[in-house]
Amino acid sequence: MLELCSGEQEIRGVMDEMRSAGDVPDVHAWTSLVKAFSQSSDIKNVIDEMKAAGVSLNAFLWGILLKSLTDSSEIRQVMAEMLAANSPPTVHSWNELLKRTPKFSDKESVVAEMKSAGESQFNFLVHPVKFLLNRGW
Repeated sequence: MLELCSGEQEIRGVMDEMRSAGDVPDVHAWTSLVKAFSQSSDIKNVIDEMKAAGVSLNAFLWGILLKSLTDSSEIRQVMAEMLAANSPPTVHSWNELLKRTPKFSDKESVVAEMKSAGESQFNFLVHPVKFLLNRGW
């Protein structure tokens, strides 16, 4: 039903009605809200609200949050939160970090981190890493 809503405020209204009726919004309801805010700077606030409501983020929601970030240090912070929440970063998380890492030399260290974390795959089409592969990765 929330997918039929036309924006953030309408989704929030439906979630408020759910609460008034004694229903607790589940991860699917929160996902609809997060998706609606995904292009907004308020996404972090929505995620914080979700956590405060006791709803755990799933891999999809972590991915939406990571894609909304523009700074590699913010992505690293969220990846640390993922680990603390027993939700290890996925290949998509590492790809977001690679995309937001400005210097190629720093990308090299990200790939080394990926390897030490046990991640062996990443999107070769998105990231120019042939250079790293030629260096024995």
